[in-house]
Formats: sequence, C-alpha cells, structure tokens
Amino acid sequence: MRGSIARLEKRVEKAKAAGHTEIATFLNHKLAHRKSLVPTLQQREKDLAKVATWCRTQTNAAS
Repeated sequence: MRGSIARLEKRVEKAKAAGHTEIATFLNHKLAHRKSLVPTLQQREKDLAKVATWCRTQTNAAS
C-alpha cells in the first residue's frame, strides 16, 4: 500500500541491495519518522472511537 511503513521498509532494503547508501539513509530517516507517528495515530483512533460512541448516544438537538 502506498505510504505504508511496510512499503517504505521494502524500499530501504532495495536501496541497500542496490548499493545506494545515500538513498537508503534518506529513506531510513523517513521510515523512523513515520514509525514515530504510530503511537500518536493509534491514540487518536481510540479517542475518535470514543467520540463516535458518545455522538451516537446523543439526541439530535438540531431538530
């Protein structure tokens, strides 16, 4: 999947295998940054699920 961590990991491996160390280093930095976002995104997903649950329990005040 485009933009996924798994895809970026494969790109790093291909760059290393081809001997493109500068590209591999650049992609590794992108990979590290993307991996650092995972905990924040997981927490936001949990928070949004709670908000969605709360919204379903509210009456429609706009009517």
